Amino acid sequence: MSVVSVPDGGKLLIVDVASGDHVGVIGTNKKLLIFPLDELPEMARGKGNKLQNYRGSDKLADVLVFHAEDGLIVTDSAGRMRGFP
Repeated sequence: MSVVSVPDGGKLLIVDVASGDHVGVIGTNKKLLIFPLDELPEMARGKGNKLQNYRGSDKLADVLVFHAEDGLIVTDSAGRMRGFP
């Protein structure tokens, strides 16, 4: 069992079971960052992880955990599937 502590006034944005070896992080600024899951540090005492810093009104839009050998497949707002090998 895992527990995440959220401070007063804070919000837990995304929770996902990590099934894969890479993480894709996309912001509302439409910039995608991909990195190996093993580079993500484990934070002490249920603090979670900050995956990306954003400026101004930009914020985290989504997080995807995937296997690099399968590539990254996403569905855009028009329902089209896009693949990133």
